[in-house]
Amino acid sequence: MVEMLTDVATMARPGIPTRGRRIVLIDIENIVGGAVTTLDQAQWAKQLFENRGVVNDSDQLIFGTCRLGAVNIGATWQSSRIVMQDGDDGADLALLNILETEDLASRYDEVLIISGDHIFTDAIAALRADGVHVTVAGWADHLSAHLRLVANTTYFLDDLLSQTDYTEAA
Repeated sequence: MVEMLTDVATMARPGIPTRGRRIVLIDIENIVGGAVTTLDQAQWAKQLFENRGVVNDSDQLIFGTCRLGAVNIGATWQSSRIVMQDGDDGADLALLNILETEDLASRYDEVLIISGDHIFTDAIAALRADGVHVTVAGWADHLSAHLRLVANTTYFLDDLLSQTDYTEAA
């Protein structure tokens, strides 16, 4: 099911008691179109996510990036966790490692993955099998059909662009 993004932060699994814990894994390179090489790129993403209710203060945020983006992400989101891996699909692989090795199902009620890459499909299916609500958010033209099929809920970040202007620094 594909829905417009209005307030992802308030979603819960209907009828299932929750601890209210949500983890957000962000493939920041997928969102900004490559390595986060400027502070402006990181700040734009933060504005997009925080001002529009995509993430909130109670979320655990984990960013996947290459080494080039780590400083700008760290300067923008001081309380987040950053996982790094260089090379093809490095950010994806760093986040995938967390999904596959950190037993998120026992600690979180919801997993939000902000990416569009199909590499997360099997990990999402495994989380859903464990009863975790999985939400995927990404750009409409870069959101894998496989992710749409396995996620409980899918949102398009494009719906936020009419509300948030991005001007890259010269």
